[in-house]
Amino acid sequence: MKCPECMSEMRRNRRKRKEVFKGKAVELSYFSYECAQCGNTFVDADSLENSWKRVWAEHEKLLDYPSPKSLKTARRNLGLTQEELAAAIGRTKSLISRLEDGSRKLSDELLAVYKDYIIPGRESFEDLLNKARVDGRISKEVWSRLLGRTNAKKNHECSMLEEMILKEHGDSPSEFTGFSVFNGERLNECTCQLFSLLGKMDLMKLLKLLFYVDAYSFMQKGRAQTGLRYQANHFGPTPWRYDLVVSYMKSSDLLRDSDKEHFLELKRSTGEIRNLASDETKIIREVARVYGGFDSKSLSGITHQEKSWKDARKRKLIRFTSDMIVDRISEE
Repeated sequence: MKCPECMSEMRRNRRKRKEVFKGKAVELSYFSYECAQCGNTFVDADSLENSWKRVWAEHEKLLDYPSPKSLKTARRNLGLTQEELAAAIGRTKSLISRLEDGSRKLSDELLAVYKDYIIPGRESFEDLLNKARVDGRISKEVWSRLLGRTNAKKNHECSMLEEMILKEHGDSPSEFTGFSVFNGERLNECTCQLFSLLGKMDLMKLLKLLFYVDAYSFMQKGRAQTGLRYQANHFGPTPWRYDLVVSYMKSSDLLRDSDKEHFLELKRSTGEIRNLASDETKIIREVARVYGGFDSKSLSGITHQEKSWKDARKRKLIRFTSDMIVDRISEE
């Protein structure tokens, strides 16, 4: 590189300097050009910019910054446009666009907003909307519209999952569904009752209790409560494609993950139970009383004694019959 003043050849040197970034001391490493003839010095702007980028990259790695793609995914998971998200957090649409294409970095304040409210999903985002409404940062009209958007997304997710479950479990009564048809709200109400009686429990225990509720309902009433198919797995009966079943209950705002690994807890009040008849709730209470004190491992062992599990053998569907389980409720 030649000096623009005297046209002499300039010498390239590595330079380092201390700066303060986000309240912490950092070291920048870059190049400069020096002219021995006239003394002019010029900083290599590209190398200085790259040094700052490395500082930013280390900062993002330390704080686990979300990628621009994950920011866009989080917004879309809420069913929101860039303009709607901007209104919710008090920013501009252009800022949201630049964050999502990577041309703008998240400030510490916005990083906290994304991590606490937007990325976790709909429930946390609704908390943000409610707080913004109380603080007067958004109008009642905007609050109502954005809640409607997220609720529409929730309802769409639930509908899609319910359709997938019906496709997997069948949309007509059969001997594999206890001569019932899957109904998401009935499943939720049955599950809600179990959790209200027993408190938080791990997933496998819940699945075993649902099996016994359906088995006793069929034996006493000729029809299972949930309409789910059950598979004879190694650890006992579980609903066919139970991953879809659990996702449905979470998307319905019924259950959430507990602070203990593999455990779930209830989010909905028992006051919202409407569609269960008194004899159905009685069966649920009796199942909770007889089986609720066992952990999932013990329940797995008990289910291995059931005729229906033995007949189905490993990984095949269980048939609902009048003698499918030992009637431990009537024996007491």
